[in-house]
Amino acid sequence: MNTDLLKKAVVALVAMFAFAVSAVAQNAQLLSFGFYQADNAGLSKDYVATVPTATAGVTSYNIEIAMPATTDLTALVARFTVNDANTVTVDGVAQTSGVTKNDFTDPVDYMVRGSNNVRYTITVVEESASSKVWTELAILDPTALTGDATVTGAYSGVVMKVNPKDNQPYVAFGVRGADNKLTVAKFDGAAWTAVGAPSFTPKVSSSYYFMDIALDGTPYVAYNDQEAANKGGMSVMKYNGTAWENVGEAGYTNTTAQYVGVAALEGTVLTSHQQNGKTGDFERRSMVVSFNKGAGWNSSAPAPALVGVVAIADNGKVAYVYGRNASAPNACHIYKLDADGQSAKIVENYMPEGAQNIYLNGAEMAVADDGTLYLLASDDASDGVYKMRFQVWKDDKFSSVGGDVLPIDFGAKGYVRQWILKPALSPDGTPYIVYNKYDENNDLYMLYYENGKGWVGPTKIMDAPEGTASDLNLAFDAKGVGYLTFTDKANKIHLLQYADADPAKVVRPAKTVTEKTEFFDLSGKRYSAPAKGLSIERKIGADGSVTTKKVLK
Repeated sequence: MNTDLLKKAVVALVAMFAFAVSAVAQNAQLLSFGFYQADNAGLSKDYVATVPTATAGVTSYNIEIAMPATTDLTALVARFTVNDANTVTVDGVAQTSGVTKNDFTDPVDYMVRGSNNVRYTITVVEESASSKVWTELAILDPTALTGDATVTGAYSGVVMKVNPKDNQPYVAFGVRGADNKLTVAKFDGAAWTAVGAPSFTPKVSSSYYFMDIALDGTPYVAYNDQEAANKGGMSVMKYNGTAWENVGEAGYTNTTAQYVGVAALEGTVLTSHQQNGKTGDFERRSMVVSFNKGAGWNSSAPAPALVGVVAIADNGKVAYVYGRNASAPNACHIYKLDADGQSAKIVENYMPEGAQNIYLNGAEMAVADDGTLYLLASDDASDGVYKMRFQVWKDDKFSSVGGDVLPIDFGAKGYVRQWILKPALSPDGTPYIVYNKYDENNDLYMLYYENGKGWVGPTKIMDAPEGTASDLNLAFDAKGVGYLTFTDKANKIHLLQYADADPAKVVRPAKTVTEKTEFFDLSGKRYSAPAKGLSIERKIGADGSVTTKKVLK
């Protein structure tokens, strides 16, 4: 027999044996653990735990993961990694990373087995917005961005949206200068950059412009076009990836467009405005809605003549518009618009119970991902003084979120139009509102609604630079990061970010724990009483502490 071949065979067998022994002998250890958006449709981002470092002789660890209060904990899929040849069970059921669902309403024990057995108790605690902080990221100087020395800043009416494709905040603004033309810019994480050429539109009238971003990431702007054949008519442009181009005919409405809005809904572009000319295709002060599905613009006036603002809000799939009716000037109309170009009346001559007037100047709407409508508007139901109420449309009626007016001190005069309030919904559905405190140097404040607690705040965000903070905008990206923009006294645009603070400095709210005792056999199966033979007893204290010991019956 060939001696060299025999030696090589022996060496190979020894190596294989050593590898097998080392694989089996590896200590039980959880290396990573988390709940990922890719495995759980209801999550807006990944939630990854900090797994404690393994310590010799320690056989149990506690891990906490903070998640939004609105998370459905009953069927979460965990993704985890362990040492080679380790196995994982929950109540004796084998676990597959990224596949197996468990109910995390109460703490869940993951038994990891290798050369030893280690228990990891996973507890989901409620994530609080208090764990996030506001940070100012950048200031946009329109003069520097456009490279035009005649530009003296941003005109009123600045609009900010977060692009759903790249999660970057975009702003649209008219430039103050010889011509009021629109510029769109985005913040790429380091600096503001122009989207296409600056000042790309014809001359725009005053602050009558708006921006929306489609779900596919395409930005659109609508504006009162002062250079169209129908002067003052509506025009829409979109960014095609390299340049801005008209959507259909410029100045496509034979009207004077005021209170301009635009929404991009899955292949359909729709606009809303108030006709304010003495002549045109529609009665003066009508709400005019126009649709373009790629074959030209179709316009109609679904509402009677209006005597106030027309505003629009959408979620990329459905939009809502509102305005006040001339025949009932103290109430409002709201219409729902879909991607097929259909409009449906939601409410007519609406007035909160006990109010004589609803004040829509300064009113705002927000639309949840499921299409639920929220309305922020002031009324005089409280002692005849105007106060703000945040309402949700559900079961064919409006009801106040929190059951009453917002907990904001508007002073003796109540709400006046110098106050600016902007609502937005985070991806988990939490309502947020930011505002400038008009009678306190226009400083910026925030409050949010937390299930089970009501409205939290107001809390101060920052002092207004030189007492000026106008054109507030609030929006969230898909991961729950918030962005706030406002314009200062020099007509420059400030960008703030609302994101997680340093985890080492975050204090999580305590989770209420029920005192209980449980028993497990050596395979990890749970029992209410000790089984015959050797069991593990685990006691959970009211303070959340966990102790274990061996029990022989």
